[in-house]
Amino acid sequence: MHPLRALTVDELRSRRTIKWSLHGPDVLPLWVAEMDAPLAPAVTAALEEVARTGDLGYPTGEGYLEAYADFARDRWGWEPSAGLPVHDVMSGVVQALRTVLPPDGVVITNPPVYPPFHDAVRLAGATPVDVPLGADARLDLEGLQSAFAEHAGRAAYLLCNPHNPTSFAATREELATVARLAREHGVRVVVDEIHAPLADPARFTPYLDVPGSEDALVATSASKAWNLAGAKAGLLLAGPEAQPEIDALPELVGHGASTVGIAVQRAAWTDGRDWLDAVRADLVENRAPAALAGRRAPPACPRGRRGRLVRRLARPAVVRPRRRACGRAARAQSRRARPRHAVRARRGARAGALRDDARDPDGGVHPAGPGGGVARVRAFALTATTGASASSRTRCEVEPRTILPTGERRRWPITTSSA
Repeated sequence: MHPLRALTVDELRSRRTIKWSLHGPDVLPLWVAEMDAPLAPAVTAALEEVARTGDLGYPTGEGYLEAYADFARDRWGWEPSAGLPVHDVMSGVVQALRTVLPPDGVVITNPPVYPPFHDAVRLAGATPVDVPLGADARLDLEGLQSAFAEHAGRAAYLLCNPHNPTSFAATREELATVARLAREHGVRVVVDEIHAPLADPARFTPYLDVPGSEDALVATSASKAWNLAGAKAGLLLAGPEAQPEIDALPELVGHGASTVGIAVQRAAWTDGRDWLDAVRADLVENRAPAALAGRRAPPACPRGRRGRLVRRLARPAVVRPRRRACGRAARAQSRRARPRHAVRARRGARAGALRDDARDPDGGVHPAGPGGGVARVRAFALTATTGASASSRTRCEVEPRTILPTGERRRWPITTSSA
């Protein structure tokens, strides 16, 4: 089973979700976290059962927390002590911040982070405080300690774990340090763990499973891991010390989760684990070096300014043919291949004419190959404004360069054809 290989682009374009309907057919959308896969069989069965029975009244939430607890016990050897159904993870985050913050409170975050976090801070009526990730793209524990001390007693720390967009999952040691520092400075911790099911179970640690997290609140959902964002439901989990705060919330807070959302997420937590494992296997395969490379890397060149080989994706504005030799070897080869008068002419023109001759009327740069031979290169162009296909290719053919006497200049004729 390979869920991420099952659908074609045409099948995906028939969807009416925001990812595939916001832009035209010349755009390949990669901007929002919707999974391009068919539903898990357990989810499909739950939807069919809802449609067959017509069970679309007000939900009770029965079995929802229990299904998540069973999943957490199976994957991470831990289970929550208390939880409340909410509309989705971000509404749960906002409610958690409102619950733990004083009127003049601040919220500490780790940018770059999921952009709606900034909206959540504003909706909670708090002041944002940034503690960016460290140079290693992980939590800056020293920076957090300073921020906790500066805003002691009036701050909440909004943690994204696994982190979005960097994808790292904090270690048990990092989380334990966060919990200890938060306790020392009277900072309440609110955690978004929506991507936890997609993380490596051997490396992910639920925040509520570390010492010192007893007063924390965690928001989670099956929506990301099983691609169920349109079936609204989430859980707001509480440590033992925070449970009274959850119990004291108005009943209306728990009315946001939909009947369909609870039904399909309960099925995902319970019977969708094999499908989730297949998705995680596909993701591992996608991240493999061979998949990321896409093509064989060019051979390495000797060190040196003239011999350095710059590896980059082809761009429509700058097109460089591959050289056959590098550095001193290239210069020696060129001298042997050309008559002496041509070498002298090339030296004289190099300082001025070469720079001007290398630009075509559209601004593209097309340096010649060794010996002035035909250089053929391919550039991939995304032409969203012209209506052309996003996968269109353009082949630029550069005619042989003519060696001219010093001071004379001539543009290379450029011919462009579809390929």
